[in-house]
This record gives sequence, C-alpha cells and structure tokens, in this order.
Amino acid sequence: MKDTRVLIVYNSRHGQTAHIAERIRDVASTVDGVIATATPVDDVRENDIAVTDAFVVAGPIRFGRHDRKIQRFIGEHLGVMASRSSAFVSVSNAMARFNGRPEAEGYARKFLDTTGWNPDRVELVAGALRYTRYNLILRWLLRRIADQHGLDTDTSRDFEYTDWEAVDQFARQFVKPKRTRPA
Repeated sequence: MKDTRVLIVYNSRHGQTAHIAERIRDVASTVDGVIATATPVDDVRENDIAVTDAFVVAGPIRFGRHDRKIQRFIGEHLGVMASRSSAFVSVSNAMARFNGRPEAEGYARKFLDTTGWNPDRVELVAGALRYTRYNLILRWLLRRIADQHGLDTDTSRDFEYTDWEAVDQFARQFVKPKRTRPA
C-alpha cells in the first residue's frame, strides 16, 4: 500500500500558526502510512505540490484578514488542491472568546469565497497573544483589542488559547484512511 503524503502549508507572523502546523504534522505522522511535512508557504517547492496526496493550509487572521501569501498560494495551486483532499485551518483569536465562533466562521467563509477554494474540511483554531514578541505599537494596539473582547491584557507575558486536543483530533481525523465497503 502506498504511503499518503500530507503537506501542511502555513504562514506565521509570531509563531503560533507555525506551532499549530507542526503539531498537525507530528500527530498526522503517527498514523500508519502517512508521511506528513509542515512547510512555510515561502519554502514550498513545485515538487512538493506534485507528490502531495492531501493538503492542509493554515493561516492566521491579522486585523480581520487572512494572510495574502496563503491566499496567493491557493490561487496558484487551486487546480491541484481541488483534485486532492484538502483542509483549511483558520487561526483566530475570535475562537478564544466566549461567542467568537460566528466571527471566526465569517473570516474563513470570506477567505474561501475570495479564493474560490472549497476544501473538504475547515477547522477553526484559537491562536495566541504573543505580547513579548510584538513591537511597542503592536503590543499597545493588540492589548486594546484584547481588552475590548475580554481577552488577557498583561503585556509582560504571552497567552496561548489553542485547544491542542482539538488540533490533535483534527489531524487524526483528516488523515484517517477512508474505508471502502466491500462489493
């Protein structure tokens, strides 16, 4: 039986989406017959696309929009991705809020409408506030936004909101072999 090659493509500004992509890779790799690779969008080669059986594309929300590099990647490879299994992982701190799911769904829906991509699965994942990695202006701005939405505002430390069990479950389910019924 041939191994299933899964390519997890991501872009990450402050590290949380990279961490999520790497976790998906690590969990997917524990499934028999799966070879998973996590690659930053800028490092994906055409050969990576050619040998891939399934795609996971992970992108963060930043000020209400998904990353343009991820959007460009999908535009360039939409035909190939449409012919294979694919999933979109939208990383948003809206998912960290009590009633933030509709907002996170709206971001993902708008992105998919813009790109024309129709993945097999969409996973909404909470990200992190990495205050210690932000410059002074970004730290001030994100603290104000966090305060308005009831998220953590202590800028002397970082806050991670990702539900790792949900990420693990997504990874296992996405690469789980499809069972066929006997004739």
